[in-house]
Amino acid sequence: MKNTEKNKKMILVMLAVIIVATLGVGFWAVSTRKPVEKVNTNVTLVSAPDQDDFEVHPEWVLPEEEPVDYGENIALDRTVSEDGHTQVYHCRNINDGETLTYWEGRADDYPNEITFDMEESVTISGTRILLNPRSNWGARTQDVEVQISEDNENFTTVYPRTTLSFDPNSGNYAYMEFDAPVEAWYIRFVFYANTGATAGQAAEIEIYAPKK
Repeated sequence: MKNTEKNKKMILVMLAVIIVATLGVGFWAVSTRKPVEKVNTNVTLVSAPDQDDFEVHPEWVLPEEEPVDYGENIALDRTVSEDGHTQVYHCRNINDGETLTYWEGRADDYPNEITFDMEESVTISGTRILLNPRSNWGARTQDVEVQISEDNENFTTVYPRTTLSFDPNSGNYAYMEFDAPVEAWYIRFVFYANTGATAGQAAEIEIYAPKK
């Protein structure tokens, strides 16, 4: 009886060894089997061209504008005064030749005024207001008037209040041409409204002498 039980146990152990060995061989065979490469006849493989430089989609590139000759800008480094500014954006930025610096009038205190002292009587034919050309300066409009004076007390309007459009996609500037050249010692820019801020703004204000 004891031998019979012993024999049964031995048989069970042998069966277990055989099962484990069989499963192990099967797993090894599956794991080492090379995958079958299927060819998709509907796909044509081509070689990718070498790309040494970053390529920009043509629709993302803004066309370069042809430079416009407005005449000589005589506003650079002239004496400028203001009736107020916001934070550090003072009027000294208005004619430093750099569009990344700017003036911004006192917030919520329209009209904002910028006055140029040309230090002599000059002949001018138009002006241009420029904003920062970067795209984060979104499109906006500003209402602006241009006045002139010989004594800094009595001013005459030479460009009436007009809504000017500014758009970084087209240079972010607005040009104001006078009906005829005028003589002025002092030139004042009056800002009445701005859809992009709570005060008038300008990175540069250019004043042009008539083209020769």
